[in-house]
Formats: sequence, C-alpha cells, structure tokens
Amino acid sequence: MSNKMVSGMTLILLSIGLSMLASNIVHSAAPGDLNDDGKVDIRDVAVAAVAFGSHPGHLRWNPIADVNKDNTVNIVDIVLIAKNFK
Repeated sequence: MSNKMVSGMTLILLSIGLSMLASNIVHSAAPGDLNDDGKVDIRDVAVAAVAFGSHPGHLRWNPIADVNKDNTVNIVDIVLIAKNFK
C-alpha cells in the first residue's frame, strides 16, 4: 500500500471522526483514550487511523487501536473512539 493511499485513508478516517463529533455524539471519559492522556481527542483518532485495516501480524497493527478487541482495527473501533470524543 502506498504512502499516498495510507495518507488518504487517514484523512478520510479523521473526517469521519470529526463528522461524528459534529453530530453531537454522547461524550464520556473512557474507552477511546488510546494515548492515555486523560481525554479522547483527534490524537486518539489519528492512532486508530494509522492502524486502520490492520490485524495481528500486520505491519501497522497496534493492539491499543483495537478498542473492541476483535483483532481488527476497523470502523467499529473508530466509532467507539468518536463516541467519547471531546
């Protein structure tokens, strides 16, 4: 996968996260704080975006980004992060 494609996917995922925030999704402190800084924000979405589409053994796999622990970083994980986005 080319760097351009990964960058494009990252921008799409960031856009999805921001759109969900704009939709007034319920906020709560908890799941989704991937970088452990005490808040769920765009930095956490970015961590998941880099790992998006990965699974154990994949080059971009990051188990922290697998919020629902199903061994795949996908849109479900992004949604779970976005639900707690502040």
